[in-house]
Amino acid sequence: MDEKYQAKEHALKNELLKIAEEKLSQEAYTDIELAIKFGEQIYGKELRKSGEPYFIHPLAVAITAAEELGMARNSIIAALLHDLYDFKSFNETELADKFGDKVLEIMRGLHKISGLYTQNITLQDQNYINLILNIVTDVRIILLKLADRLQNMRNIGNFDAEKQRSLAVEIGALYAPIAHRLGLYQVKTEMEEFWLQMTHPGAYKNILRQIEKNSASLDRYIADFTKPIKEGLDEIGVKYEMKGRVKSVYSIWRKMEKQNVDFEEVYDFFAIRIILDEVAREQEKAICWNAYSIVSNLYRPNPKRLRDWISAPKSSGYESLHTTVQGLDDKWVEVQIRTRRMDDDAEKGQAAHWKYKESGGASKQDEWLAKVRDVLESPAKGDEDIEIDTQAKDFSP
Repeated sequence: MDEKYQAKEHALKNELLKIAEEKLSQEAYTDIELAIKFGEQIYGKELRKSGEPYFIHPLAVAITAAEELGMARNSIIAALLHDLYDFKSFNETELADKFGDKVLEIMRGLHKISGLYTQNITLQDQNYINLILNIVTDVRIILLKLADRLQNMRNIGNFDAEKQRSLAVEIGALYAPIAHRLGLYQVKTEMEEFWLQMTHPGAYKNILRQIEKNSASLDRYIADFTKPIKEGLDEIGVKYEMKGRVKSVYSIWRKMEKQNVDFEEVYDFFAIRIILDEVAREQEKAICWNAYSIVSNLYRPNPKRLRDWISAPKSSGYESLHTTVQGLDDKWVEVQIRTRRMDDDAEKGQAAHWKYKESGGASKQDEWLAKVRDVLESPAKGDEDIEIDTQAKDFSP
């Protein structure tokens, strides 16, 4: 094995074991350590077409499942061993004896849906999600497939051009909507950016170039916009953190598409997030609305764009106040207001909402899995949902 790959595989094993040691029971840690050794025996020194050792991808998927999706023992072991179906020496009975029937069930589900996606299937995300839900017995299979596709995406150079194109369409049409539905907003954004970069490279580069070219004036606008809000928050004595950013390349591109305008004509580039610190749970709603009052007294809000996900959280558990206000130079700015607890839940991979303990008893597992299935089955769409048109025009220069 190439020394570079050998070092990478060793580092991934250590990283996974460190995560397991910190987050799981000693028994789960021992089982994951055993699964790594079991995988090593079967994967051996086999290489993929890219020249990369076979075991690197399953290790990376397992880390993503544990760290970004908050998954536990059975899911991590299934992620480590899910590629064993490519090997004739793999024996299901032996695996079930070592790691349990549930691990085998998840692995079978992953193998079953691996060949499901084809260009012949109409890419309607909810229909496709429902098709998968009818096939698989455990929604962890879908979450692990999400982790698998994230790793494919992050290592896209390992694939030939045709496979890259196929992955991009599949990720944009299916897995980005799944990430959105589950409230995995960082994953969703990463997938949207990847899809745009792969399918509309000219548009992606052009918008990125425009953002970089105008970065100084964009930063100055955010500073001028947030200054009076900070002064208002300081006056009422609340502790806070404020984040300002230009919206993602995909978000800007989508606005250009929907409004049929050039970059210079997009009217809402900016998003501001106000995170309120040290707020008791029973005071969260009142403090967030106080902050909203400060913002709306300074800038004219668009009443049609007010979203109160604190009084009625999203099915994924997401909580926040969203409004869009008319700021300086009549530019529209999205403002999100939430407490630190809400922000942690939203930002950390739903490692907060979707995390569960597989050792916590069957009833607790069933409740968790039923909730995830319910969210995935829900056809309701909000204003942030993804509608990817695979035939959309390219704004290439």
